[in-house]
Amino acid sequence: MELHVYPEHRPEEGVAKWFVLLLLPIVNLYALWRLSKLSGSHRQVLGENGVVLEHVAMEDSVFLFSMFVAGYIVALAGLVATNAWVLAVGLGILLFPVWQLSVLIAGHKEVYIRGKRGIERRLKHREVDDSVFFWFLVAWITPANLYFIYKLAKVLAGHGEVLREEK
Repeated sequence: MELHVYPEHRPEEGVAKWFVLLLLPIVNLYALWRLSKLSGSHRQVLGENGVVLEHVAMEDSVFLFSMFVAGYIVALAGLVATNAWVLAVGLGILLFPVWQLSVLIAGHKEVYIRGKRGIERRLKHREVDDSVFFWFLVAWITPANLYFIYKLAKVLAGHGEVLREEK
């Protein structure tokens, strides 16, 4: 009997905290690490109506986090050096992690349930549909990506960690 850490939906608390953390350079590395872990702990499975997300054991998602950091560093180097090719490579590296985050957002919806403290707003898995493309595009459009960041903050605030036996 082996125990693993799994993500668990909980009432959304601290959305503003995560939103601010995602906006602050350097400090947002912690939030990106948490998002990498959350992304790695959600697996896409075929459900009754299509592809849905399912929780799996949390593992440190070093690969996805490394893609974030490498993409940011290369893109920043391209901006500083005013080199369009280097900037394009950095943005190209960021395509995969941004797609993974878009899947994470598209696979969750908000529901209201009766909880310990009255009516609580929580996240629930839903069918991953064409909205992945929408969120992927929103992530790259400068004023609109604030809404993308807000949705990421809601995903972070709506997940906790729990120890349980492996499924």
